[in-house]
Amino acid sequence: MALPPDEQERILGMLDVTTVAVRDLLHKPGELIEYIYFPGGGFCSIVTVLEDGSMVEVATVGREGMVGVHAEAGWLPLSSAALVQGQMDICYRMTTAAFRREMERRGAFHYLVTRYTQALMGAIMQATA
Repeated sequence: MALPPDEQERILGMLDVTTVAVRDLLHKPGELIEYIYFPGGGFCSIVTVLEDGSMVEVATVGREGMVGVHAEAGWLPLSSAALVQGQMDICYRMTTAAFRREMERRGAFHYLVTRYTQALMGAIMQATA
């Protein structure tokens, strides 16, 4: 982890290990985000759900990132979904409340999440173009 030891220890204390299976929905459209997920392997897809119920993948997230990063923006319901697409031996999760508190500290975690969000958005924009 690219965090100072004290911040890394604090963050690790906020994470739960959870079990997820391929095709599990981590976030559903129209719902608020309860947890931010950090894949320890495998990967997740972030998808846009169309009116007819079909889904279009807009991004993939593996162990380099997190699913639910846009929870920091506020209490808005999702317009997208996130589902597990590649088998994970381990997955970590953090409550949205803990995530927001940590982001408000404006420390190294905030910096890493902000950089990751910029990279994710850049990849989505490049794929769209």
